[in-house]
Amino acid sequence: MGKDEKVKGRKIFARYSVLFLLLLVSLVGCGAWEKTGEERELPLSLRIGLVVPRGEEGGTGSVLQEALERGMAALDGKIEIIAAEPDEYITALRELADRGNELVWGIGEDMEPALGEVITLYPEKKFVLVHGALSAANVVSLSFREEEPAFLAGVMAGAVSNTGRVGFIATPGTASLLIPIAAGIYELEPAAQIFGETLVELGPGSAAAVAAKQLNRGADVIILAPGVKSEELLEFLGEREQTGVLICLDNFAQPDKEGLILASLGWDTAFAVEDTLGKLLEEFTPGRFQFGVKDGFLLVKEGRKLPPEVQYFLGSYRRLLAEGQITVPTREEELAAWQNRAATGSGVQGESRAW
Repeated sequence: MGKDEKVKGRKIFARYSVLFLLLLVSLVGCGAWEKTGEERELPLSLRIGLVVPRGEEGGTGSVLQEALERGMAALDGKIEIIAAEPDEYITALRELADRGNELVWGIGEDMEPALGEVITLYPEKKFVLVHGALSAANVVSLSFREEEPAFLAGVMAGAVSNTGRVGFIATPGTASLLIPIAAGIYELEPAAQIFGETLVELGPGSAAAVAAKQLNRGADVIILAPGVKSEELLEFLGEREQTGVLICLDNFAQPDKEGLILASLGWDTAFAVEDTLGKLLEEFTPGRFQFGVKDGFLLVKEGRKLPPEVQYFLGSYRRLLAEGQITVPTREEELAAWQNRAATGSGVQGESRAW
């Protein structure tokens, strides 16, 4: 292309550019690109509902509530909360659904039957169940692999026990944790004795009475299931000449200054829920989602007297869980096979290159 042709081309481009700008200004000025009044309206504020089991307002319920409140505040939304007894779950869930909440949240396995009935009445509504498992087209279930922190608690107990005897105090619904706890203990002490007992009542003094029996049988470490009041046992052990240490499967328990709590382990439910909330509001995908150590939601609060060797075992087995090198037993037959391998030196510790 010659010089004259290049100059001519630039002039033509400039002329049509000016015409295009004039057309653009006229369109904006006369409102051709303006949105209608309906289109300019902002969407209504996001709203979600939460049913908290009565009695859980200070535990899991408060953690879940705070997490949802933070998440909704970041989204400029609102949350409505109803505390209910088990026979009020259906009414509470329906009430929140009727009020137009985007998501209705519930907590715990005890709420599964009520939620299972409500979701059939509101097929167009979306529900979320935390610490439970329910499959439906309009439900998301969030649960955690409780066997993993239980296994780590067992590893710690096996590492720290001098008598080879460990107690476990369960609450209703947590007795099954004895299997992964035992697997962790057997990993380091294949011949250990384990005393497990489930509290029939959660009233004052009940946990201390069970602990006394276990200590009298020679246990020097007691593992507490979620829901067991550690404060009661701290007071009991503080008054007793025969000492023992506690490991709590509850992230609400704080290691005390006297060192009676070796460590507490539990799931960072708040972080998991807050992280999930935005995703569900953006795109609701029904299903059952289970979190484990590999997802980074496990909280471990170490007591002041946690020995270095126990810290080492805790960190090593935690890493093996995160890498998927351990499948924690959850059934009796799996536990028996696990104990046999540990007794013959071919368990995880013997096979892993990490040791």
